[in-house]
Amino acid sequence: MTPASAPDFVHLRRTGDGAWEVGTYERGARRPLARHEDESAACAQLLRELT
Repeated sequence: MTPASAPDFVHLRRTGDGAWEVGTYERGARRPLARHEDESAACAQLLRELT
């Protein structure tokens, strides 16, 4: 992501079925990027999205 194309924020959230979702939120729209069953895998992806 470049600063000009960066979303409002990147998020990690637990879904209703217990999975972990990594996604972005921009201009009122949530965009899921990936779902993980394992929290540590989701956190690793979140870190990659942020760096």
